[in-house]
Amino acid sequence: MNIEQIIHAVIVGKIPQGVDAKTQALLELTEYQRLAPSVSAVLLSAARRDDFNDNAGEWLTWARETFKFDDCYIHQLRKVGDMLLAIQENEALYKRLFRVSFNNLLPLTQLDYESNGSGIDCLEKFVEVNPVEKMTREQVRDAVALALGRVSKSGGKEDMYQPDLFGALDTIIGCDPAAVAAGDSFDEVSARKFAISGVGLLEASINYWSDRAIPDLKVITMIEGELIKEQQRLALLRESLTKAAMSG
Repeated sequence: MNIEQIIHAVIVGKIPQGVDAKTQALLELTEYQRLAPSVSAVLLSAARRDDFNDNAGEWLTWARETFKFDDCYIHQLRKVGDMLLAIQENEALYKRLFRVSFNNLLPLTQLDYESNGSGIDCLEKFVEVNPVEKMTREQVRDAVALALGRVSKSGGKEDMYQPDLFGALDTIIGCDPAAVAAGDSFDEVSARKFAISGVGLLEASINYWSDRAIPDLKVITMIEGELIKEQQRLALLRESLTKAAMSG
């Protein structure tokens, strides 16, 4: 029986007879459950790219209302889907990552997957030296952190905030800012929390980079450019609000 037949049979009370039949049915279901999130991720990302012209708001509304996923899970799927679509032409790597659990794929989205770089922060190089299919999520996350220079090879200092905070950051990195802001649950309080938290996180990163002998210039330059762009938007917003207040 295929997946649909197995599910329908159990739902209507036709339980497979014998341990062999039950084992085969469970194996089919387990494989389906393992692949479903990654396949869903590719379909969601492809829909945004091909059918919604990267309109984050319309795409998020469609994904939320059609599939009843919460916003956080939608953005996690999109992040993984974007990565898989980006490496699709690398057939061997593309097929290999479908053998990796979704929980292990999510941390990999922090790596450089849009270039052919040879650094350890490059996805293809990373999976050459890390058996991501067999690793736990925590092991993958730690290996990614090491590749990105977040911890020393000895494991770095113990940090009381690290497990929960890094777990939350994995989720935040997977979010689309425009789509988050367009969500029904995002309000003034949310906006303030996001902004204040972002400033604090940036301060922590700058403190870390300032103490390093050789910080990653490419990453710092990229972040500086993004900050300048957002600073210009913030200045325009402040100017507009000031004029409105004076005219009122």
